[in-house]
Amino acid sequence: MSRTINDNEFMNHKNLVCAIFLLLISCSPKVRQAGLIFRDWYVVKPTVGATMTAAYGSIENTLATPALLKSITFDCAVASEMHETVETQGRVSMQKLGEIAIAAGASVKFEPGHKHVMLMGVRGLEEKQCLGHFIFGAQAVALEISINERPQ
Repeated sequence: MSRTINDNEFMNHKNLVCAIFLLLISCSPKVRQAGLIFRDWYVVKPTVGATMTAAYGSIENTLATPALLKSITFDCAVASEMHETVETQGRVSMQKLGEIAIAAGASVKFEPGHKHVMLMGVRGLEEKQCLGHFIFGAQAVALEISINERPQ
């Protein structure tokens, strides 16, 4: 048995499909902007009373030219710095990074035990989202980043 739907029902179904599609896009772990692909970015939810945490993810440069990442800032922190964990003579420490050049067609990963973004003076993490600002020369990319219970 088939049934014909009227224009009103069609528009309701179309609107529902569009809403579901937009929801899936907004929850996607991959965002593409200006020739750069941002994957799996998250801020680690700090322990109770802590004012520092870290952010992780990756950036892929699909451009034909290098991309120069100058800084990453977050609305949920007073300050943030790009760091790299290094081992020297058996001692592990964090080294502050300046700019990071991402070659054409290459990626950079920020992951536990390696490159990461330190967030200092964290606040407002109850929101479950934090706006991250990625600065590439004169270009800025803003992303909504999830606050996760993932371990550091």
